[in-house]
Amino acid sequence: YKVNCSPDKLQDIVLADAVQWVETIQKRKVMNDLGTRKIKSYYARVAHPGLDGSGVIVGVVDTGVDAKHPDFSDPSIPGSNRVVYYEYAPSVTSDGLEGDGNMHGTHVSGSVLGNGLYSFNAPSIPGSGQPYNFAGSAPNAKLIMIEDFNSFTDADLVQKIYSRGGRLCNNSWGASWPWYDTMSASWDGLVRDADPVTPGNQQYILFFAAGNDGGGNTDGSGGFAGSVGMPGNAKNV
Repeated sequence: YKVNCSPDKLQDIVLADAVQWVETIQKRKVMNDLGTRKIKSYYARVAHPGLDGSGVIVGVVDTGVDAKHPDFSDPSIPGSNRVVYYEYAPSVTSDGLEGDGNMHGTHVSGSVLGNGLYSFNAPSIPGSGQPYNFAGSAPNAKLIMIEDFNSFTDADLVQKIYSRGGRLCNNSWGASWPWYDTMSASWDGLVRDADPVTPGNQQYILFFAAGNDGGGNTDGSGGFAGSVGMPGNAKNV
């Protein structure tokens, strides 16, 4: 249960016989400060050209997506769109309107499944090596976008994607709290069974950001130990 109370009532809640655990609610925020060049998706596509996301539906929970961007089309089909479902609702981090005012979700979705359609027409891009190729890891996959991570319960976020055919989901967000907490435990359970109503375990693959608090260098070295925030520190994600 989530409870809002004045500080003078907190001790009464903690001492109540029915209460076994009390913790602060951690604010969830966007993460993912590096892109496909760092995850070397281009080299993976070269080594395994058949693994391009064809036939796969990927869920992304984030700040929304610019669904009309040509990177999310099928270049072989004029006017097509690989965003097969988009749901949004207001929250402390979402305006509740279709689209991506923050552009974090569009960036993340491009890292996952953008087609890089205009890569070779790009001007000089600081920090990017040539030849430019801005396609994501799975450029033929389809996208389910849920906006955003504070708008729905954890179970709802999973159900909305799983029930529409998504079996893996990217979550480039979390809380700057490096201890295993109830948020991490919640996602550990959802990995094992995404649909408790259906008999048996409906397994689900979840990716979470490690966070932006580890410091270190741009090549990933020199970071601080013990800085992975929840729910990225869950053992099953």
